[in-house]
Amino acid sequence: MNLLQDTRTGICPVVTGGQEVLDLRGELDRATTLVLGRAGLDGRPPSGSGPGRARYADTGAEAQIALPDRIGETVRETRRRDAGVPLERKPFRIGSSALAADRFSLGPAGRPVGREDVFAWLDRNYRDDACVALLGPRRAGKSWIVKELQERMRSDGLGNVQQVVTLSNRESPGSRDDLAVRLMPALATSARPADALMDLAEAGSGSSRLVLLLDEVGRLTRYTPAAVSWLRDLGQAGAWLVYCGTFKDWNDTRRHALSEPGSSFSNDVNRFPLGPLAEPDAREFLTGTAENEGLLIPPVTADRILRDVGPWPFYLQVVGDALVRAARAGNTRALDDGRELRALIERELLVEKADVFRSRWSEIGPAARAALLDARGGPPKNPNATQGGQLRDVGLLLSQNKWLPDPPFFDWIQYASQELHDEEQHR
Repeated sequence: MNLLQDTRTGICPVVTGGQEVLDLRGELDRATTLVLGRAGLDGRPPSGSGPGRARYADTGAEAQIALPDRIGETVRETRRRDAGVPLERKPFRIGSSALAADRFSLGPAGRPVGREDVFAWLDRNYRDDACVALLGPRRAGKSWIVKELQERMRSDGLGNVQQVVTLSNRESPGSRDDLAVRLMPALATSARPADALMDLAEAGSGSSRLVLLLDEVGRLTRYTPAAVSWLRDLGQAGAWLVYCGTFKDWNDTRRHALSEPGSSFSNDVNRFPLGPLAEPDAREFLTGTAENEGLLIPPVTADRILRDVGPWPFYLQVVGDALVRAARAGNTRALDDGRELRALIERELLVEKADVFRSRWSEIGPAARAALLDARGGPPKNPNATQGGQLRDVGLLLSQNKWLPDPPFFDWIQYASQELHDEEQHR
């Protein structure tokens, strides 16, 4: 109701309903209410026969609602009319898409797209009292998802949701009390923070249930095995814990915790492997977001991008952002020339974002690194048992000997192969 009455938000809410909507006219105050359907306020239907005809609830005057088909027509007319307008002066598109963002955001301010299946899975596990681990490669969007989860849960009143905790590296192993304070800083003045947090977990239920969201879960190895194992007790006491990290993060943390005698950490944690977007979603994210930034990516160019970088959101953001920046500088050659596009991908992704690939490379064991270098830019054909184990440990080799679809990572290995070979020889 506050949103409807507050015009400063810049949002135009649309209220749908039956007679109950009319009963709220006094409370809606400045909000505009339209009556749809076969009858108006006085039982007469709107005179117009076209779709979207309605009456204003306060005056009975007829109105026409802007419908999506007309919006699409308006967009096309506007593009034709403003074809000569410089790209930086064009507004965001009129149409909307749940898979498109306002802009290509490469930082934490972005939002997850095409991940509603993940949120549905998280919601089911919350309601089933099952703690979860969200696992995927670096820059797969895990931090986006967990921050969005925090906002959605708070908005829906689902639990006592704490701020997302990005675990930090410690110089010395931390205790249960150290970990409890990291999870909830307000407990720093408590004599026994771990016990106090356990009490909060046991006391919480329904809308007061304690929810703890942990990012960079691999850094739990900087706490004692007993402290990490204690997190399972916290979950069993009633808290809902969400762990986020890479496959290597999770496997290292699990092995670390299980080194504590009697530990059963991770036994009751459900895991979600975060993969790439579905290709139609990836295409809509790429082209829709570019359109919001004033750039039309031709279908053939979108095909080339998806073939070369795959449907991971981060890769699409990097390439999409580079195309928009180039177009605003007056260079649109990569939109029409496959070689120019490939050069842009190599420069912006394999060179400028090499630190992302290098951080993933550093997680891989030496036997698996050797296999990847020997494969010369592709998945190793017949890794031995040691190599296969290390490749599975980082999530590159999946169940049934399937490979994680990640063309840019393998391209980067080939691109930097000489440098990587030299580094391996000096290890």
